[in-house]
Amino acid sequence: MFVKGLLEGIEAARRTEHFRILDESRTKKLMVFSDFSARASGRWATSVLLFTSEKAATSLTKTIRRFRKEHGLQDGRRFEYKSLRDERRWRVLDEWLRMLGRLRGVVVILVADIDVVSAFKVNTPQERLDILREIADSGFGDWSETRSGGRLLEDALRTMHIIGFMHALLTGGRSDLRWICDNDDILDGTLRRTSASRLLPAIIEKYSGFKRIVEITTEAALGTSALRDFLSVPDLLAAAILEYHRGTDQGASDMIAKAAVVMEWLGIPKPLQVISLQLTPHENGGIWWKAYRPYCDRSILVGRKPAQQGPAPGSAPRRG
Repeated sequence: MFVKGLLEGIEAARRTEHFRILDESRTKKLMVFSDFSARASGRWATSVLLFTSEKAATSLTKTIRRFRKEHGLQDGRRFEYKSLRDERRWRVLDEWLRMLGRLRGVVVILVADIDVVSAFKVNTPQERLDILREIADSGFGDWSETRSGGRLLEDALRTMHIIGFMHALLTGGRSDLRWICDNDDILDGTLRRTSASRLLPAIIEKYSGFKRIVEITTEAALGTSALRDFLSVPDLLAAAILEYHRGTDQGASDMIAKAAVVMEWLGIPKPLQVISLQLTPHENGGIWWKAYRPYCDRSILVGRKPAQQGPAPGSAPRRG
């Protein structure tokens, strides 16, 4: 069910978004940057993964450094959604997004209804228990010993299967891989980190048929590395999509001024390609996989662009 859903999503992207599969078979290392929204924030949960080659990421870091210097953003803070209360970041958000949109790569977005408890065989709570038992019996660690182990394991497997699928699709299994994850929960603690470090190489081999060198890094472990800036893409998208849904579900369009800018950028054609899917539960225990395209409805885009606005949404008023 999971792989079929991904395949259908890619076909939908090829039809509606002019998506074309990048050939990264010559890249030495595929980079993956991921972030996730909080599940306790309404009906939806978002997962966003950015795939690009190490060479492409390294090349763009030079441009990012110049951008930061030009706009006085050399404070070491990541350009993330919650930082948009900083007026300097808010005013250059459009430019920041356009710069990152020039990256050669692919963004995969999953917007899942919180009633999707498992995206694999059957969407039931029992499925999570079965997954816990299967992973433990296979020697990959007993996640039931950790808090929210079943939910977090399903989240981790959902993410790692996307990584394995896209790694095979983009590189033919010919490159090594580095996953930089900004979700502390699924990699928190020795058990989860060790388990994920063993599971991901096995999943990569399953999809590609090759054993590859696989690294897993958290945002915290990056320190001051310039690679932290690429987590901006999944962070901004995951948070903006969530806020967009909160605002529209509540009929509070004034809530989504920040989200509108990011969502508009999401729908603009650019070198950085997008596969965006929405997962909702089916009454028969299955999952509906549908193309997710709210950004095509320009009526949702409220508020003015950052360059036209005064203070950032949520910021304190300026005093003269």
